[in-house]
Parts: sequence; structure tokens; C-alpha cells
Amino acid sequence: MGTWAAGVYGNDAALDWMGDLIGSLSGEINENIADFDEGNGDSLLAALDTIAVLCANSGNAPPKPAEVDGWHRNYFRCFDTYITGLDPDVEYLEAQRKVISDVFSRLAELSANFWDRKRRQ
Repeated sequence: MGTWAAGVYGNDAALDWMGDLIGSLSGEINENIADFDEGNGDSLLAALDTIAVLCANSGNAPPKPAEVDGWHRNYFRCFDTYITGLDPDVEYLEAQRKVISDVFSRLAELSANFWDRKRRQ
């Protein structure tokens, strides 16, 4: 373990802890992303957003782009399946789809940038 800079994430211990937390959230997403409904879909979206926030603030490794892309496809597939049965208000549906897209866009951008830098090093 080493400390190389002042700050919350300027040391190995904090980055390792953050990596474990991100890994735990990713594991929860992987366990549930293939088949969810309104009961846990919002929790998964919160976990995805939390990963994006944590990675952006700490510089820790986000999930790889292929994983984020798979989550994105699965999330919308499940969302579209259960939401139509609930007969949502059109304005809500459009607004929520934008929120979901925004979360995945931020996470995908973080992932692509991080792993691109890693490849070039």
C-alpha cells in the first residue's frame, strides 16, 4: 500500500476499497440485469448511476465497454417489457427513457475513456 498524493483517493487503500465497492455493485447488476421488473429496475439504475459517480470522482476503473454495452441492451429490453404492461403516462415514459439513456451514456463515456487510456499506456 502506498500514498502518493494528498486527497481522498491519493492512496492505494482508498482506491482498493473503492474498487471493491464498484465490484460489488457490478456483481449485483450482473446477477439481476438479464431479468428484472419494476420491483428492482430502479435499484439497478441507481447502482449503475452510483458506479458512474464513483468512477468519475475517484478515477477508479469502471466496467469495460463491452460489459456496459451489454447492461445497456439488457436494461432497455427488460424496461420496455415491463413498462408497457403498466400503461405509463407518455410523458413519464419519455422522461424516464431519457434518464436511463443519460446514465448509460455517462457510464459508457467513462468506460471508453478509461480503457482507451489504459490501452495507450
